[in-house]
Amino acid sequence: MRQPGHTGTEADFVKDMKGKPGDPGEPGDPGKSAYDLWKEQGNEGSVQDFLDSVKGKDGKSAYQLWLEKNPMGGSEDDFLTSLKGKDGAAGKSVYQSWLD
Repeated sequence: MRQPGHTGTEADFVKDMKGKPGDPGEPGDPGKSAYDLWKEQGNEGSVQDFLDSVKGKDGKSAYQLWLEKNPMGGSEDDFLTSLKGKDGAAGKSVYQSWLD
């Protein structure tokens, strides 16, 4: 749903972004650790077993994967250059969107 446009300065815009403080909420119950959740899923073992289970095997770098897809090869600089796309059209600032 589109909101009607606003008027004002950038200072008005910034001031409008901050609401009034609400009342403090009640403290919540302590959360479970990742290890506790892992155990609830039927896993067994020590904390170290849990830590060992979340580390995967070392994989290939993005550069290595790029080389596999580009048989002509290239340097790491070529790879990094390939990541930058064309410049897009300039968009509106958040302030300009607020005015609209």
